[in-house]
Amino acid sequence: MKKLLLASVVASSLLAPAVVSSALAEPTPPPPHGQHNPKPPHHPKGPDDKGPKGPEKGPGHFKGPHAGMHMAEKLSAMETAVGIRSNQLDAWRKYTSSLVDLVDVTPPPPPAPDAKPDPDAVKPIFGEPIADRTLDRAEKAKKFKAAAGELRKVLDADQLQKLERYALPHPGPKEGPEGPKGPDAPEPPAEPHP
Repeated sequence: MKKLLLASVVASSLLAPAVVSSALAEPTPPPPHGQHNPKPPHHPKGPDDKGPKGPEKGPGHFKGPHAGMHMAEKLSAMETAVGIRSNQLDAWRKYTSSLVDLVDVTPPPPPAPDAKPDPDAVKPIFGEPIADRTLDRAEKAKKFKAAAGELRKVLDADQLQKLERYALPHPGPKEGPEGPKGPDAPEPPAEPHP
């Protein structure tokens, strides 16, 4: 009985590695067409987020509560890239501050908790607050246009060209986790009919 037990242990210890290696050597067959699990999206906010936004990645970057800060960061880098000189700083600062003010749409702070409404105040009717915000943005746009005109007068042609070039959106990656993009991308395959 001991010999039989010893023989079975030896045989199983010799055969076990062979069985495991043969199982590992066989490739897993692919799932049937249309039933595979696609790669997980590589977007930080999930599959509905179409990637990071920005002038280099498409419109819509300078929106939201921090739009002014994002614009200020970009303009700070552009100041160095364009080569703004000391005699141009006043016009540049006027231009950048008016542009940041134009894109910054931070809502006004809420009233204080102990604030009491003015009894003589006229309650606005539907649409008036929208018109008020539009008029405010129009004033900011006028200030920006004036500052842009002043800046255009003090920059040389090379600086204007650089400013234009750095303000353009970058084309973005041609190849990403979902495959090629842009005009060189292949046509998506047609959906098979069931």
